[in-house]
Amino acid sequence: LAFLAGVGYYRTFSNPFFGASESYSGNVGLQYDINPTMRAVGGYAYEHQVQLFMNGQSITENVFYAAIGKRF
Repeated sequence: LAFLAGVGYYRTFSNPFFGASESYSGNVGLQYDINPTMRAVGGYAYEHQVQLFMNGQSITENVFYAAIGKRF
């Protein structure tokens, strides 16, 4: 059994082609080896992005995920 967690922050500065923007994110999850060749993974991820210029757009994502994978 393993616990996974992460955070991130990114910022871009304005240039002649694009305006400034920033993004921050976080995630938590669990990973469990069912047997030597199968693994179950599940968790939650969040991300928020915003353009920092006049009339800029904002995007927020919330994702719950679960998967079972087989290794060969």
